[in-house]
Amino acid sequence: MQSILKLFPLSAEAVLKKVSYPKGHILLQPGDISDKIWWVEEGLVREFFLPDDGREVTTRIATTGMFIYAPLSYLSGEPASTAIEVIEKCSLVSIRRSEITPALLGAVLEKTVMQSEKHFEMLQWKSPRQRLEAYERLYPELCNRIPLYYVASLLHITPQTLSRIRRRRCG
Repeated sequence: MQSILKLFPLSAEAVLKKVSYPKGHILLQPGDISDKIWWVEEGLVREFFLPDDGREVTTRIATTGMFIYAPLSYLSGEPASTAIEVIEKCSLVSIRRSEITPALLGAVLEKTVMQSEKHFEMLQWKSPRQRLEAYERLYPELCNRIPLYYVASLLHITPQTLSRIRRRRCG
């Protein structure tokens, strides 16, 4: 939290709102306008969308020290096409759009672009096995914390393919 406070004026305590949510809590529904950025102090949060086939697609997972929000909705002011859900009990710092400083917005956007690029590079690997290996290298702290069906979705593979890859490596 101290790293966030450095990006605010002295009255930051009044601007930053610390909140806790249980697993399963929805922070943002599709169709809502994203007017907050959340900084994860502790726990796990995911962003996902529901395509027409009804199968959830996880697009981002945030853990301690990461920001989560719906970037397109936040920047455009238009309704979000994604949802944001707490997947492990969380302690978050909520920052309203009207209270964000230019310095903090710049830091958030920089981190968002870097995370998006890492994710994009991870998906460029040729095989599902290579994507899984890239994920494990990039996010070793998440490997045993995230349900496998979220990992599979994040890697654009089926849960069955993920299980098969993991089984082959262990046996």
